[in-house]
Amino acid sequence: MLTSKQALLCDIFINQRENTTLEESTDPYYLKHLSPIRWNLLEWMNFSGDEAILEIGGSTGLMTQFFCEKARKVISVVEDSGEAYVNGIRNRSYKNLSICTPKVESIPEYSQWTEEIYMESLEGCAESFNLVAMIGVGESVLSYLNTICSKKEDSGTIADPFLSALKFAALALKSNGRLILALNNRIGLQYFAGKTDAACPHLFDSIQKNRESRQEYSFTKNRLDAMLESAGFQNLEYFYPVPDYLYPSMLYSDRYLPKAGDVRPTSTHYDQERYQFFDEKKAFDSLCEDGLFDVFANSFLVLAERS
Repeated sequence: MLTSKQALLCDIFINQRENTTLEESTDPYYLKHLSPIRWNLLEWMNFSGDEAILEIGGSTGLMTQFFCEKARKVISVVEDSGEAYVNGIRNRSYKNLSICTPKVESIPEYSQWTEEIYMESLEGCAESFNLVAMIGVGESVLSYLNTICSKKEDSGTIADPFLSALKFAALALKSNGRLILALNNRIGLQYFAGKTDAACPHLFDSIQKNRESRQEYSFTKNRLDAMLESAGFQNLEYFYPVPDYLYPSMLYSDRYLPKAGDVRPTSTHYDQERYQFFDEKKAFDSLCEDGLFDVFANSFLVLAERS
């Protein structure tokens, strides 16, 4: 079933009220799901228009819309059936989009929402895609891809669902294909300064890896390097969205890292109240001076080639 906010999102898309809602609403939920600022992550990339893209973690379709504008074919894996429905309503005009969801419960149907959502199996998609995009990934998608990947390897369930998802991405890519990965840094400066991780609500949970039974899906740069290499990727390119990958206003890279005074603003906190234990701007200035910005950046955007 749709949640109340998912139903409201559908109504917004049907009545084309995205801009009006962003102007009038103070609810951070709508900023997260409606604001095209996240497109800044990839607007600079060159697309030929002939790409086939697999999007892992399509959610309500914000980045799905971006990919549909750029590519010949898009398949979006969405965390749950409600989000799949919202994604389909939002992107109903695109004929190059297919959506699949790991959860099989019925998608609700309403008389005024008649657009069909296409579901497509992913189990036969080896070496089919030019690009695989993972722009933040939910736990249910990781579990789903873990199951698919374990079937391909015929070795049972893999212990680390995120590594399994990376391996699946490598399997799905053509020989010259690339992975686009965006996620939070487990030791990003924002977590030291008083922000909590979405996966766990307590201070410093990300830094101390206090996730109880929940799977980890934010990592340090060194850990990410090792996982990508293990999954079959090479030629990694790191970029650093500021303040983070959800609301990027600036993008740095290893070829152009910020200098002291460059990192403005710092971490966002639209969706929660938070502490501020120290001046993050001054802390980032110090890290930039000592060559540590890439270690403590709040988020990573990584481009990687299939080995």
